[in-house]
Amino acid sequence: MNLKQKFYLLVHPNNNIEDDKYLIDYIISDKVFKIFTILWILHIVFLYNQRLSFSEKDIFIPLLDFQKIFLPTYPSFLYFYSITIIGITSAIWSIQKSTILPRIILLFCVLWLNAFKWSFGSISHSGHLLILTHFFSLFLVFKSNYNIRSFVCQIKYFQFGILLTYTIAGLWKLLFLIKDSFFPKQQYTTWLDPEAVKTNAITNLLDKDYIANGWMEKMYNIPIIWQIAVLSVFFIQLISIIGVINKKCSYFITLGLISFHLYNQYFTLTYFYPTIFTLLIIFFPYHLFIKNDFIKNFK
Repeated sequence: MNLKQKFYLLVHPNNNIEDDKYLIDYIISDKVFKIFTILWILHIVFLYNQRLSFSEKDIFIPLLDFQKIFLPTYPSFLYFYSITIIGITSAIWSIQKSTILPRIILLFCVLWLNAFKWSFGSISHSGHLLILTHFFSLFLVFKSNYNIRSFVCQIKYFQFGILLTYTIAGLWKLLFLIKDSFFPKQQYTTWLDPEAVKTNAITNLLDKDYIANGWMEKMYNIPIIWQIAVLSVFFIQLISIIGVINKKCSYFITLGLISFHLYNQYFTLTYFYPTIFTLLIIFFPYHLFIKNDFIKNFK
């Protein structure tokens, strides 16, 4: 038995009940995710109208090749709303019919709208999971005549791709933490420094013209807890890929990742709304709230 076969058996044991859970959860999450995407598009519409005053100024600065090709200047009303309408139409189309074409169109529209959002002199990875989920879902178009066991395996590879991004991030952070701990640089600190988390948070808040005070400042003065929290987050990110082994593992990993993003959301004002909702939608246990007869109708 080669390594690929061992991995397949690890992530996909012969369990029909578990397969049913994965199937129904994916079919429902796929539709919910498209609805969420429509809401996200409407949010970008709000940003577009809010930033119209910047269109005549040198604030619109495309940085990536995709932006320079498709968004060399602030998009016109017609151009922007054409992409918006096509995106929403494709999302509705992909909800109603399982076919790959609307998914491809929707992926491009999401890429374009996300590129617009970050064409003002800075780039953020807060929307990367939204884009990745749309990309990976291109390969998961369910048909009633498909082999369920084979399709569930594809669902797990889809989840593996999502969680692998966190594992790579956790590995990178831990490796650099070890390197910086054993080979420290002058005038630099590590995440194990008692003041590291506090300093990072305060710096991020000051960048957004916000000063940490009161209860927030007191929380950062609690000894030891922040070093433990940092190591815990790095470890959860590192082991994220075990979330594909079974449902229980995925719930534990998702809870840890969402907690990490919520901390960033409210303590450093680093907004990860798309990522939080994407994780919640993908790994939510929908099967716990529906009847068995409903499951059979999907098969």
